[in-house]
Amino acid sequence: MLQTGGGMKIKELSFVVLIFMAFACILELSISLLIPQPTYKRLEMITGEQYRAGDFIPFTLKENFTGYMPSFENRNRMVRLTTNSLGMRNRETGIPKPAGFKRVLVVGDSYTFGLYVGDDETYSSVLENMYSRSGKRIEVINAGYASGWGPDTFYTWLANEGLKFKPDLVVYGFFIGNDHTDINERTWKSLDKRGLPVRIEDPTIYVDIRGRIRAATDRSDTRTVGVESIYRIPVLRNMHLAVLFSRKLSSIGKKLDELSAKISSDKPSERTGSPQPEKRSIHGWTKDAFPFVIQNASDGNAAFKSELDQKWRKLVTGMKTLCEENGSRFMLLMIPVNFQVDERFLPVVMGGNEFAIKRNYFN
Repeated sequence: MLQTGGGMKIKELSFVVLIFMAFACILELSISLLIPQPTYKRLEMITGEQYRAGDFIPFTLKENFTGYMPSFENRNRMVRLTTNSLGMRNRETGIPKPAGFKRVLVVGDSYTFGLYVGDDETYSSVLENMYSRSGKRIEVINAGYASGWGPDTFYTWLANEGLKFKPDLVVYGFFIGNDHTDINERTWKSLDKRGLPVRIEDPTIYVDIRGRIRAATDRSDTRTVGVESIYRIPVLRNMHLAVLFSRKLSSIGKKLDELSAKISSDKPSERTGSPQPEKRSIHGWTKDAFPFVIQNASDGNAAFKSELDQKWRKLVTGMKTLCEENGSRFMLLMIPVNFQVDERFLPVVMGGNEFAIKRNYFN
């Protein structure tokens, strides 16, 4: 009788475990289809391994690289990514211009590089093909990401490398969303006569041995591409259910921290007896995201934004002067955020309708 009872308990336990596993599998499948999470495998695909440490900027692109990225427009499609022998994302070319050709050199960040679109879908490639079909002999060189990811690295790359190509026209693909906030004067290690950088070193990032851009705080383990703890657990990090649970816990923790900070800021100051000023961040997807595009009712960052805008203008003026001194024309290509084009995107991006679009920004 004891053996039978023990056997029944084992069977009951096994049945419960099977039911639990079946439920977990159904939940995992449902989450992967309805609200797919950034699993480790997905992060590896979108991180990319096309980078290398730069000689005078924190990173640039590998030479003769071939890889694939997930398509921006079709989640189930992969797009081809190649670089030439000069480490730029366009067909093979040389530093001397091809005979009889005009040359356009484009610098910029992910929009110029063409993150998550194929080689023939970047705007520099589309532009060159348009010229070719019209019979014009114009070469368009895509230096997106080869020139770094911010206005200061673009200037540095042009000063050291870009103008060696003797372009007839240099185009700066300026993304309104974050190019201002990508400027970091503390990383400027060497300056030219204009007080602008000719060498930049950023201690907060590095390129690992596989060619991925990483946060410097994660140097201890180059095997992961995510800083969250869940990505260090081999099996769980590729489960949508586990990643969702981990992110929810993290979100709750952040909200508790924000609530605690708010309670502290609402307490009267010991010295003045008045509430402490609110701490606000201009980075990330918060109410202060895109500070040069969105205006809220009360802007506590006005002075900082003015200073940052002056630095951006100085860099752009420097690029223009640098180009003119080397016999090139300079053009600023302004790339808007999607909700500047169609305000219906604003609630999707910001999670609310409490902001006004700066329609006059282009003035």
